[in-house]
Formats: sequence, C-alpha cells, structure tokens
Amino acid sequence: MRAFYNAHPNYAVALTQIKELTGWYLFPGENGVKANDALTKAMGEVVTLRKSPDQALADVTAEITKLIGLR
Repeated sequence: MRAFYNAHPNYAVALTQIKELTGWYLFPGENGVKANDALTKAMGEVVTLRKSPDQALADVTAEITKLIGLR
C-alpha cells in the first residue's frame, strides 16, 4: 500500500485522520435515528432563532424521551 499512497498522496490524507476517529454514537432502540433527527431539527430551530435554547431543549427532551421509550 505504501507505493500506492506515495503515488496518490491525496488518498493518504484520510489515513492522517485515523487518530481523530471516535465511536459512532446514536440513541438506543429502533427510533434512534428519529431521535437524532429531532435533535438536529431542534438545534436548527435555535440557530435560526425560531426557538430559544431553553424552549428547544424542553421540546426535544420530551420528544426524544418518547421516541426512545424512557417514559
């Protein structure tokens, strides 16, 4: 592989990032992706000033709690 990466240095960039990798975290259960989407949407609502951080947090906490079955 060394010869390949020496011949194609642009491909080697990805190898320099390996030490930066961490685990892939997701909410548990079959609705984990939906919960993650809800969190992303809530952050967008804060960034675009449609909701205050406190209101977005309260809303997304309730939604995620239902989605992953904590209540």
